[in-house]
Amino acid sequence: MACRPQLRVRKSRPCIVIILMVAKQSKLLSSLALITGGGVAFTGLNIVNGNESFYRDLFIPVIHKFIDAERAHSMAISMAKYSIVPRNREDSLTDDDSRTLLETQVWGKTFSNPIGLAAGFDKDAEGLVGLSKMGFGFIEVGSVTPQPQSGNEKPRVFRLKESKGIINRLVHHDHDDQVNDEQELDS
Repeated sequence: MACRPQLRVRKSRPCIVIILMVAKQSKLLSSLALITGGGVAFTGLNIVNGNESFYRDLFIPVIHKFIDAERAHSMAISMAKYSIVPRNREDSLTDDDSRTLLETQVWGKTFSNPIGLAAGFDKDAEGLVGLSKMGFGFIEVGSVTPQPQSGNEKPRVFRLKESKGIINRLVHHDHDDQVNDEQELDS
């Protein structure tokens, strides 16, 4: 008769179970941190480089899918305020003739090109620095009032998907109680 070894299994081995759970959680957290870090690095690199296709093909569709138009509009102004915008690539124009090709003169003022940003996009003139880096020939701020006004009731910004545009019905929705002299533009 052969002697078989008997296995004794203790029912309570919480230390081993906890170590295995921690190891699995640790791998999961490490993977999550790696993916998140990679995503942040990818996004940051594309923002710093002003990669227009990143904004057009990835960033804007995600914003349109998950964020309503008015909140996206506020985010765009905040991003412009901190210069997190696609940048004009002046270095892509190699000669002086190319740089002056679109130069336009109106009422004695010379603009780098005839494409401008209409009044009403940035009513409080918060993002002028970032918006000016996007290559507009001019930026029209619109009306700035000395006293804050409530504006229209929400929703006030609507997307026009077919024409890739927006309708902005914010009116004179000023956030500040006084006009900031530093934000006034030179005439």
